Amino acid sequence: MDVNRSRHRLLIVEQRCIGCGNCVIECPVQVLQLHPVTKKVKIVYQELCIGCYSCVQVCPSDATCLEDPYTMFVQ
Repeated sequence: MDVNRSRHRLLIVEQRCIGCGNCVIECPVQVLQLHPVTKKVKIVYQELCIGCYSCVQVCPSDATCLEDPYTMFVQ
């Protein structure tokens, strides 16, 4: 899959994150980590995000989303 990395920006809605870690496990390039104190997901390597949507698909609380030029708002 040829993905333009500069096109995608991963966003975490911290208020929605329940700390399940599904997105951390599913990310193929290890962009995400669970914060050791808050147990919320944090983005550690934004520049490595390939825009595969794995994190978005497995998040049960809709805390992860990808912003791109075609995305106008976050629900």
